Amino acid sequence: MPLLSRYAAPRLVALFVLSSLVGCGQSGPKLATVSGVVTVNGEPTPFVMVEFQPEENGSPSIGYTDGDGRYTLQFSRDRRGAMLGKHVVRLDFDYDPGSDDARPPFKIPAKYNRNSEIRVEVASGSNSHDFEIRLDQEIAEKATRRR
Repeated sequence: MPLLSRYAAPRLVALFVLSSLVGCGQSGPKLATVSGVVTVNGEPTPFVMVEFQPEENGSPSIGYTDGDGRYTLQFSRDRRGAMLGKHVVRLDFDYDPGSDDARPPFKIPAKYNRNSEIRVEVASGSNSHDFEIRLDQEIAEKATRRR
């Protein structure tokens, strides 16, 4: 699976543009660190893109889960974290359907990404937000067989 798909590339370009506008040092919006674990039916899940989009104006922060389902958000190339305040969270696989890479073991339902129902508050300091993706039994069985 590639490190970046064509779907993640525009988000990362936005992060890089923002970081170039922000410049050096700690100018720009106040950030707080955000990390956590993403699981599917209780199992840590790798290769999930975690996006925090501020409900008010602001740039998103993005992270990717590792083999243990852990993620840490990155606001820009040089700054970790997410803007303070309320966020819509989107979870999806970083996969390009036109690539030769292995397909994800299942499709994450739209209520976790495109039509996300997940809302969190990012407060000053260190934040931990874990997310559980619940799949119905039939999808979960297919996912288990594909792993």
